[in-house]
Amino acid sequence: MATRGATRADRAEARIAEQPYDVDAWGVLLAETKNMTGDQVRDVFERFLKLFPTSGRHWKMYIEFEVRMGHPDKVEAIFQRCLLKVPAVDLWKTYVGYMRDTKRTLPDFREVMTQAYEFTLEHVGLDLNSTSIWLEYIDFLKSQDAAGNPHAEGMKMDRIRRTYQKAVVSPIAQVEDAWKGYDAYENGLNRITAKKLLAERSAAYMTARSSFKERKLILDTLPKNWMPVPVEGSARENQVASIWRRFINYEKSNPLKLEDPLALVSRVIYAYRQCLLSMPHHVHFWIDAVVYLETNEQIERAALLLKAGSELLPENLLLQLFYADFEERRGNAATVKEIFDNLIKAKQQEIDQKEQRAPVVKPAEATAAGDATDTAGQSEGNDDNANRELSLAYIHQMRFLRRTEGLKAARPLFITARKDPRTTHHLYVASAHMEYHHASTDIATKIFRAGFGAGKLKGDAGYSLAFLDFLASLNEDNTTRAAFEELVAQTDKSGARALLSKFLAFESENGSTAAIRSIDERIRTMYAADFDNKPVSIAALTAIDRFKFQDAFPCSDAVLASMDYARDPTSGTAARVPVGASSVAPLASEPKSRFPMPDTAAMTPLKVDATEFLQQHSFGPSGGAPAEFSSGPAFGRGASDPPAGPMTTYRFPVALLPPAIASLLLALPPPDSFSGPFVNEAEIMQLLPAVVHDGHHPQQQQQQQQQQQPFLTQQPGALQHRGPRRSRFEPIAPEQEMRRSTLLPRPAGAKRRFENDSDEEQGSGGEMSTADMDLYRHRQQRRLTQN
Repeated sequence: MATRGATRADRAEARIAEQPYDVDAWGVLLAETKNMTGDQVRDVFERFLKLFPTSGRHWKMYIEFEVRMGHPDKVEAIFQRCLLKVPAVDLWKTYVGYMRDTKRTLPDFREVMTQAYEFTLEHVGLDLNSTSIWLEYIDFLKSQDAAGNPHAEGMKMDRIRRTYQKAVVSPIAQVEDAWKGYDAYENGLNRITAKKLLAERSAAYMTARSSFKERKLILDTLPKNWMPVPVEGSARENQVASIWRRFINYEKSNPLKLEDPLALVSRVIYAYRQCLLSMPHHVHFWIDAVVYLETNEQIERAALLLKAGSELLPENLLLQLFYADFEERRGNAATVKEIFDNLIKAKQQEIDQKEQRAPVVKPAEATAAGDATDTAGQSEGNDDNANRELSLAYIHQMRFLRRTEGLKAARPLFITARKDPRTTHHLYVASAHMEYHHASTDIATKIFRAGFGAGKLKGDAGYSLAFLDFLASLNEDNTTRAAFEELVAQTDKSGARALLSKFLAFESENGSTAAIRSIDERIRTMYAADFDNKPVSIAALTAIDRFKFQDAFPCSDAVLASMDYARDPTSGTAARVPVGASSVAPLASEPKSRFPMPDTAAMTPLKVDATEFLQQHSFGPSGGAPAEFSSGPAFGRGASDPPAGPMTTYRFPVALLPPAIASLLLALPPPDSFSGPFVNEAEIMQLLPAVVHDGHHPQQQQQQQQQQQPFLTQQPGALQHRGPRRSRFEPIAPEQEMRRSTLLPRPAGAKRRFENDSDEEQGSGGEMSTADMDLYRHRQQRRLTQN
């Protein structure tokens, strides 16, 4: 633990010591490198990249640091360590830039840079963001001076054309720029041949451009700066894996319509390698890539990929075993032995490091801190999964030696492995079965007995069950019954429960009725007190053990779950859960939080008394509302289900209303919940006729309109503004809007547009009055006069 006066770097180091893959702590520590010396910075980068060896941006940061420090030898050493293993395009861009800046003074600079560009495009030229490398290489080729040498000019032209043709058919960003450059280049050489060459690449270019958009739509859904941490099983992690799977399947569908199968394989494998940069611990991607290469007869590339994965994840049991099986099928026995030796050493070191980092805690302490630890922390300390993996590595090495060199070669390995205190009972069981099937029953029995005599396996319920299964397969009933009694006496009460259930199943299959009843009563007597406060009795659970057979049960899964009897989802069999433990397994998409969380199981929901609430918040007349607003009954929660308390029902049945109105009324809150302000409708109706535009009474407004000047004078070119200027936010009356949109002033003496309106009058002075300008009103008045 870091002390109170520790720096940010010290606190980050303390967190990393507890959890090596704490990404946030590493981020703080890397940010604090600006305050460290050169050697301290190198130590931080080395430790970080040992845990995250596929993080290209951090390799790039490490290289840039050494460049600033002026150590070219260290820069080139880092490039040699990471370039071939990390196909990150930004890292390779840094490599090209470094070569261009530092090798410029060499006499063979152009040859060195040509090789650097070709080397880079060979490894990351398929990347969607490699456009700048393609265009830089083309510009570099164009800058070469080959004047006066026809052979050099021809080679230069062919190399530029070949590079352009590769770039324009690749689904890269800004591929249009590459096509425009290729078009200009070919037309600059010869327009006749340019038309033919461009036509040959046009269809592939269009396909690449559309394919880039489809690829980008998939890859844009990936989170930025995803760190390659070990598998946690979170929903977000599974989502990222599914996105990569979709992208890889898209590449396998051959959207570019490539005719060369090797070109398609290269694109698919590059997609796999891009995926493995961010998710290297997801072994299924490694296995799928190797199987894909094997299917396409690319065995050597598959071997190289597996070797890279084994070096990257030396402690991953599944990947190492798959690699050993791959090499065994190729007949490389020496390589397989080396793989197993390295794997066993790596697992031993992993167990030792976990024991040093997370010592075994007491059960009470583990229970108190259970919610505060993350998934990775739970696998350390008490969990012996790493010990099981070590035993499994020994087991598969023994089987390999038996297949290739015989049983005698496997026995010395078992003798060596049994001396390792980190192994589990699985090692003895596997060796005994090997002897039973390939040697004799006596040797197998002696191995089982030796396991009990080793001390560490005495009382191990799993090992006892395996031994009892072995004895039952020998058809020696009396020996099996004696072994049952002996093992039950050596096992504690919780472990003896499984042995007695196994004993009951054995007697049900091979024993008498009296023997079955004896074991049944023995179980009920021993464990009856443990089920006093349980919803199910020990008798019911024992009945399931009595009548089940393999994966066939006398009741449904729902009944099993209600009785705390959990079915094993992997084998189809049912297994009794520990006394007091829940049979409901947590969902895989809900991993435990790494931070302490409150215990919500003991929380009760908040219950509000509606009557007390209404009494404290009175509505209606006591709340200040007029009597006419509070005397009416309330509605709102349902016509047939009136609310409790002082609320009343609606004045008439809601069912008599139209369905739409009834639904609206039922969705609204009850009137009793409204406490004001209240409006007097009668006063509102009296005030509405007095509301006029511009703040004037309607009669006064009519008089003002008759006295106002027309909009325009009849003198040509003389525009005069009439009346006060209207505000831009002031509403326009409908009557004024009609005049504005239908009538325009006309010069004096001009003939009217409507010939039938010959009796229309003009205002004095040749100007139209306000009333004359309203054409609709004038026509209505004329028709009334005629009638």
